[in-house]
Amino acid sequence: SYDIKENIFNRYLYKSCDFVFAGNKKIALEIEKLGVERVEVLYGGVDTEKFVFSPIPEEKRIGYVGRLGFVKGIDVLWDAMNKVWEKIPDLKLAIAGGDTKQYQWKNIKENFKGPVEYFGKISEEDVPSFMKECLFGVIPSTGSEATSRVLLEWWATGRGVVASCVGMIGEVAEDGKDSFLVEPKNPHKLSEKILLSFSDQKLISFFSHNARSKVEKEFSLKIFKQRLFERI
Repeated sequence: SYDIKENIFNRYLYKSCDFVFAGNKKIALEIEKLGVERVEVLYGGVDTEKFVFSPIPEEKRIGYVGRLGFVKGIDVLWDAMNKVWEKIPDLKLAIAGGDTKQYQWKNIKENFKGPVEYFGKISEEDVPSFMKECLFGVIPSTGSEATSRVLLEWWATGRGVVASCVGMIGEVAEDGKDSFLVEPKNPHKLSEKILLSFSDQKLISFFSHNARSKVEKEFSLKIFKQRLFERI
């Protein structure tokens, strides 16, 4: 649940709108339960000029972009990666994300038993260059991802993802085509898909081209604006 507030103010606010746009289907259903009829799903978009297609790097590195929070699955990530490092001990994990009240890097870094490059919270301007240095992205979220901007950013860079099937991700990602999807809170399955992705260079390239193609066809900012203005 996304905890859409069921109070009088929200009911009045939603019902007084010509349209209510929801970031994914689950949010739309929750709003409709308030008695709102004019609800449409409008997925977000990504700047395809800022995030450009980049060739797959040669270095063994995968990436995580997100805060170090429980809902982002950072604990699931370290459990999964420790399993991965048993098979591929030299695979680097690059992490870009700031501390939270739940987890601070200085307190959790010892939980990662393999090579980790921790960049802390990076600027939005630096995200594209971070992503292009990775073979693919990992999104281990246990919830949230209502609009999953990071998914679209990985795709726009030409990177497939191994991701939890939550929020928008489960609605737009195609398992085995541009992503590998796993159930949330399952480090064993996450590690299996990371290993599978890494083991096949052709698969990495296949995901890469499909991901960028999908963004250009469905999730660019231009397409987002077109869909928005068609409804207003």
